[in-house]
Amino acid sequence: MENLRTLKIYQERCFINSLLFEKMMNHNIFVRNVLNFPLILISAVLTVLNSIMDEKDMKIVNIVLNGTVGLILSMMNNFKINDKIATFKNEKTKIIKLQHKIETYLNTSIEINVKDVEDILAQYDAIIEEQEYPILDFIKKNIKKKYNKLNLPLSLMADDNCSVELCCVKTLEEPPSPSAV
Repeated sequence: MENLRTLKIYQERCFINSLLFEKMMNHNIFVRNVLNFPLILISAVLTVLNSIMDEKDMKIVNIVLNGTVGLILSMMNNFKINDKIATFKNEKTKIIKLQHKIETYLNTSIEINVKDVEDILAQYDAIIEEQEYPILDFIKKNIKKKYNKLNLPLSLMADDNCSVELCCVKTLEEPPSPSAV
């Protein structure tokens, strides 16, 4: 019974982590698209200006626009946006596979042994320890507020702004009292 309860807790934590990874991936895709838009626009403007302006008049314009392109590309490299997208996508895939494994145990196994649960917990810990980039606070707060009834992962429990309605202590289910049995 305890093994079943533990698997259900980690199933919910996997679900929450998959949402966190998805939202972080989408956020970084949005940032990448915002930064790519000026690159496309500058390229189009340079093409038009090069075809209608003199070579002498274009010298300063080329320097300014190419410098802007260099600045935008260096910002994208500095923030490692493409790396973050790939990492969060990879982490999301791993956590979903683990969630499916847990669901298989919950839906097909009559007796879940301690070794299976330890294997699941080790895989979960490995995925969480691999997490290279932090989750943004506004995403954490959004997920914590929306899914406060579920068993939240530790990354959401360690919040400096813990409030009564979103308290970290409430994330674990209370075991049934002996008198209720």
